[in-house]
Amino acid sequence: MNGASAACGDGETGAVVAAICRKSDSAWRAVSALLEYARPQARGGGIKDSEASLHEQAAAVSAALEQRLMGQGASTSSTATRYMPAEVAGAIAATPASEILLSDGGFAHATAAALDQLYWPSFTRDWLAERGTSFELGAGELYPVGDMRLMGNVGHSARPHRLDLPAGELAHVRRRAEDGTRVRVIGEYAPIIDRLAASPPLEAAVVLPNESLSELSLPPSQMGPIDSQAQRSTIHLLLDEARSEGVDVVVLPELSVDREIVEWLSEQWANAADLPILFAGSAHLVEDGQRVNRTFVLLPGVGAAWHHDKFTVFEDRNGVREPIDPAEPCITIGCGHLVRVATLVCKDALSVSHAGLVADLGVHLLAVPAMSSTLAEFSTAANQLISRSQGATVVANNPRTWHGSPVGHALLGQPVRQTDGRCIERPSLATPDLGIARLGSGWR
Repeated sequence: MNGASAACGDGETGAVVAAICRKSDSAWRAVSALLEYARPQARGGGIKDSEASLHEQAAAVSAALEQRLMGQGASTSSTATRYMPAEVAGAIAATPASEILLSDGGFAHATAAALDQLYWPSFTRDWLAERGTSFELGAGELYPVGDMRLMGNVGHSARPHRLDLPAGELAHVRRRAEDGTRVRVIGEYAPIIDRLAASPPLEAAVVLPNESLSELSLPPSQMGPIDSQAQRSTIHLLLDEARSEGVDVVVLPELSVDREIVEWLSEQWANAADLPILFAGSAHLVEDGQRVNRTFVLLPGVGAAWHHDKFTVFEDRNGVREPIDPAEPCITIGCGHLVRVATLVCKDALSVSHAGLVADLGVHLLAVPAMSSTLAEFSTAANQLISRSQGATVVANNPRTWHGSPVGHALLGQPVRQTDGRCIERPSLATPDLGIARLGSGWR
């Protein structure tokens, strides 16, 4: 690649990279193919461990391509950016070879970085179109992440950025690690989930139905509300209040429901399209001979859309164990084109590795039904989500008092600049109670 008048497209490297982009029908497919092409170099260090001059060359190539493509209709802000294969390939071919000192893999990676900056708002849409509406994300697979900008015009903390970005990844493209946890992606309900992006500042309500542990059945028996009808009436009252407040999301606490209450709630949500998204607490159920602690995600106009089974079993200091069978760790992501939501039950969220995985999957809203005598430990998960995906965490706790002493009703983790405003507990008031949080300003 010599000669000031030559173009990159005249050389073998430019030809390969241009051909990859020309054959790709979406920016996501192009970026994925470019990263896979560059991967052998990335495994050996590649751009990540190159000399500073090569880092500068890669940045210069990316910047030059961005400028050329911006002139051809790409946008850093549009969520409907149009990828035009021939025009992108032409922009690559127009890059002067005299400016390029990168290897084949290095040039492919630099090109992918430019496409990542310009076209990332379309990545998830095209990724879901390619993979389908429900699938498992396997180890080693590439996947996109985005920024929902939860706060609207209110001050954010720093934009999501992984320090020491692994070779072969980009700002909006990550590679699934081998960590022993299944990851399910549900893209079927993208239009409903994406409504959250149209509601800045997003508001979440947390339901507190019970005053004390005496209202709940405890281990070693089946756990849940002792008086199902009274619990249903209380939840109904609080959900009506939440609906009247126009909240976007409601979270019920762990073990605040049973099968009958869940079925009743699911029917209500299936028959109405103007309800908030509901993370319906959790209930002890027996499914296929297995005892599970299961939470359901209820979507307006759908009802129960998917569920999560608790996989971290609680055991108290006396060795009394939660009466469920250990579940295989599995995290489900409800994936819109713009917004991602997930739920973990209580101790699931206290695992640093699982909280980190949720954050690295680009989740924007994590709901945690809990039953705990303290909420302090949940701040760790909330801070991981804030720093790694600019996501928010809403923890719903129950009951109000433990052994006569009140505990925190709920915890909100929110991506704001002020450190002391990122994780805020809501004190328990007289039950039944409803806490409402406005992201960016805390509890109101």
